[in-house]
Amino acid sequence: MMTKKYLFILLLWTNAIMCYSVPLNEVLNVYIKNAPIVKSITYKYQNTNLEYENYLKSFLPSISFELSPMSLNRSFRLLQNPVTGDYSYVNDYSNSSSAGFTISQKVGITGGSFSLSSNLGFLREFSADRNSFNTSPLYLSYSQPLYGEAKLYRYNKAIQNLKHELARKEFCNSMSSEQQKILSLYLRAYISKLQYEVNQQNMQTGDTLLRLAGKKLEHGIITKYEYNQIELQQLKTAQNVVTQERSYHDLLISLAMELGTDNVEVERPDGNSLPISMDYTMVLSLVHQNNPQYLSVEMQRKQAEYSRLQTRNSLRFNGNVSLSFGMNQYGETLRDAYRHPEQRQALAVTFSIPVFQWGINHNKRQMAENEYMASMLEIERTEKEFENSIKTQVEGYNTCYKNYILANKTFELSREQYQLTVKKFAAGKISVYEVTSAYSSLLSSMIDYASSLQNVYSEYYALRHLALYDFVENASLENIYFQ
Repeated sequence: MMTKKYLFILLLWTNAIMCYSVPLNEVLNVYIKNAPIVKSITYKYQNTNLEYENYLKSFLPSISFELSPMSLNRSFRLLQNPVTGDYSYVNDYSNSSSAGFTISQKVGITGGSFSLSSNLGFLREFSADRNSFNTSPLYLSYSQPLYGEAKLYRYNKAIQNLKHELARKEFCNSMSSEQQKILSLYLRAYISKLQYEVNQQNMQTGDTLLRLAGKKLEHGIITKYEYNQIELQQLKTAQNVVTQERSYHDLLISLAMELGTDNVEVERPDGNSLPISMDYTMVLSLVHQNNPQYLSVEMQRKQAEYSRLQTRNSLRFNGNVSLSFGMNQYGETLRDAYRHPEQRQALAVTFSIPVFQWGINHNKRQMAENEYMASMLEIERTEKEFENSIKTQVEGYNTCYKNYILANKTFELSREQYQLTVKKFAAGKISVYEVTSAYSSLLSSMIDYASSLQNVYSEYYALRHLALYDFVENASLENIYFQ
């Protein structure tokens, strides 16, 4: 009766988990594309691309049009006579309108700006019943700082390019992090499935053992205590099946939710497909090439130099040149306002010359220099710590892979050994104690195998995340994600 109950539970559980199994590689590279977090990561990356595109387009000519169709005013205004100095109120009843367009162009290499504009103004004086027009058919202007803008432009351009490249690598970094999260869920689900399958097989074997033990008890070959040991082992196995049923179901739901799908089934990952060992020099070279942290450090260095240069420029002699040339005219009719336009010229030169400020500027320059040196020292310290952590990670993976190979072999031998032990028990060659001991060794080796499998995959994907490089496919994650 007990045996039939066990088999009924197993049949129900087997039917519940019958669905299409998906390999780990397919989950991490195909199913992940529909994951909600991945979609969010993609949208954020698209925004950084648009931001960089806006930076590039800011150096293209821009055209703007301004229109003020009505500005009506009817009020008394207080005016002063320029000859007598007397004040009087004047009835101001008028409407003004204006229109114009401007073409602007930044000159990045010099830090200047160029503009070309044309304007038309109209004034209607209701009290005097008079119209007048004011026009600037063509107006050119250029403004240019005297010192430092060219160098600032080069630094800013380098920072923007680094920022764009960093965003691409940060996208790969975020994708890799999500893959690590899904990997953890997948491995936990597989380990739960493995424990279920092993316990399922042990229940079938335990049924045979229990039947044999019953016959041996009837013939006085074993004691009631020994029979109870076999039955207790079978009951414990049944409890494990029930526990793993719930655990596996919950883990599959978590995995499906993370992937944004309805259901998914896992299968055994092939740990033998992973690299046998990792070379520290090769990994370090790939980390230097692909990891966003190094690019972020380079950008921090550029930003520190840029800030220092800005501070220096603001505290030293500098100036600005503004030059403009154009034509303008006015008239009572639109035609007169465009007839024989007069030249319109302007030239302005301004200087900023710090003379004496009690050493404040000197202190500000020294503060900027100190901040720059502190940033460089912090960057150097961070790089050394990062390289040491990479070395530890490589050594950890190599150790985990060796442990995985040994644990895998031990687990297979333990399963085989347990089956042989059952056969020997049936032939009366060994005792119940040896059977239960072999069963305990099997469970222990299964736990060791599951732990080693999880460790070796976690260590491999941690290195893969650091280097942003797939050592199995021999390709950078950037090429994989953007192919």
